[in-house]
Amino acid sequence: MNDAKHPTAVAVTAFTDLTDNGAIPRRSAQEYLRLGEDILSLQMPMVIFCDDNLHKFIAQRRRELCPDHTTVVHPIDFTTQWEPDRITVDHLLSLNRPAALGNRLKDTTDYVFVGWSKWHWMATAAKVIPADGYWWFDFGLTHVARVINGIEDACSHALSPDNPHNVILISLEREYIDINRDTFESYINSSADGNSEWLQRGSPTMAGGIFGVRASSLEAWCNEMERLRIDSLSRNIVSSDQMLLSWYAATHLEQTRVIPSQYEDLLTDFVREIPVVLARLDNETKITTLANQLGDGWSAMNPSIASSASGEYLAVIRHVNYRYDNGEYITLDDSRIIKTRNVLVRLDHNFSVIDAREIDDTICCEVPQFPVHGLEDVRLFSVNNQWMISASIRQHRSDGVCEILLGRLDDNVVTSFVIIPSPLPTRHEKNWMPLHQHSRCEWLWNVEPPVRIVVDDITDSFISIPPVSHLIPTTLRGGSQLIFWRDAWLCVVHDVVWHRVARGHRREYRHYFARISSDLTTVTMSRPFLFEHSGIEFCAGISPAPTGVVVSYGVEDAEARLMVISDACIDDLFSTPRNESPLAPQIFS
Repeated sequence: MNDAKHPTAVAVTAFTDLTDNGAIPRRSAQEYLRLGEDILSLQMPMVIFCDDNLHKFIAQRRRELCPDHTTVVHPIDFTTQWEPDRITVDHLLSLNRPAALGNRLKDTTDYVFVGWSKWHWMATAAKVIPADGYWWFDFGLTHVARVINGIEDACSHALSPDNPHNVILISLEREYIDINRDTFESYINSSADGNSEWLQRGSPTMAGGIFGVRASSLEAWCNEMERLRIDSLSRNIVSSDQMLLSWYAATHLEQTRVIPSQYEDLLTDFVREIPVVLARLDNETKITTLANQLGDGWSAMNPSIASSASGEYLAVIRHVNYRYDNGEYITLDDSRIIKTRNVLVRLDHNFSVIDAREIDDTICCEVPQFPVHGLEDVRLFSVNNQWMISASIRQHRSDGVCEILLGRLDDNVVTSFVIIPSPLPTRHEKNWMPLHQHSRCEWLWNVEPPVRIVVDDITDSFISIPPVSHLIPTTLRGGSQLIFWRDAWLCVVHDVVWHRVARGHRREYRHYFARISSDLTTVTMSRPFLFEHSGIEFCAGISPAPTGVVVSYGVEDAEARLMVISDACIDDLFSTPRNESPLAPQIFS
């Protein structure tokens, strides 16, 4: 799966006995060396700093455990090198200026040797092993074994060259993180009395367990961290690494990705939060752009591909009269009415368009009562060899509440339709995922836990299984249809992550493959992925392909694309499963 486009990831860590320097260890030296086997086993390049007395042992164990990757074991005299910092810290502590409470999570509980901070190791390591991608470092001994091969997986796949962040940090906060620079600065400025609890009151604590810096940004990052360290000491604050990392995050919001976690879940949350970019991951990935079929004044987007029992590919391409710009929908015809027209295309096996005809939906689009017109984000599927569509519609209601329309598609004409009532009245309904080539009309309405909307065979009414009477907590939203893949159903779903930027927030759509048991009761989630970039990408279709599957998706509400994804790539995405989220936001929207 990996290729030359992937960044090189290098682990940087240190083994030293701090007991002679005032530390109160939580474990014996032998316990630490036993836990350190996990780090020494990492299948990736590594720079290891250690005491002279540990050098021979560490080098030998690394050769035994990981003989195939570049390793530099770098002996260093901790006591001599950082003596000036130790004297400074001792002096500050003698003035009753305590070290950060956050440091009590570490072993150096009496005081902090500020000069031993991670950026010093990083700067030194960068001179030893050059790398063009990311350097990864400070893997907490007790966290690396929680996900098998998790660190290697995250480092080798996760961070593409076009990742918008130069620094990745873990925060010991579970909830949404809103780092406010002004609040942060106010606590720094109020620390003249030597009370360093300010960090716990105004900003999230950054964990030292796992974090990384892009190699091209390493020098600037080290210089900035050193500036913050000196600034901290000038204020008589004895800062831990966590405090200074938090300070960096607060003052460099656009460069920093902050991942919420807790110590016991550092690695699993880290793996879950960093998405794969498929376009850069798999050599077999093939991307095809579906051209605009309606000409000027319209943008093609969010296609839905499906295949017939005979293997013929069809797709519905949505066309809209607007462009999306920094959170605003700007109509191209100055009408201030959002309009959608859909075009049905037939594709050959190279996914070139053979035939294109606009869908005639006259029967279901009455005189509009709301300024959003047309059938939005159609899903194309078949039931007993009859082509059907389902879509979101809102023009039929004066209040604009979205509902799901089910329509029979004969050739390119919608010949009959029905509006499906929501299981939760007054809620906007979008993105239901139909089961393709099934024996009846059925949708997956919610993924975790799985909830279906089906046609009752006796009454012809739409019911939910299980019955729904309240919101069901999940972070996932609908995407493609469900197709049968191997021995289970397969679909693509997504969630949305908001990144802070200079003018507010930017959306990032993260997708997952969901594998659902044949009886539609058990769900397994893949790790997250992006199709091409961090931004708006929306998947509305999936179909079998000779080497795997082909998915259809829109890019920034302005492009319609197809991507062939190999079975091997899908297997790899499932090899590191997504954790259950501790959060409970809204369901599909």
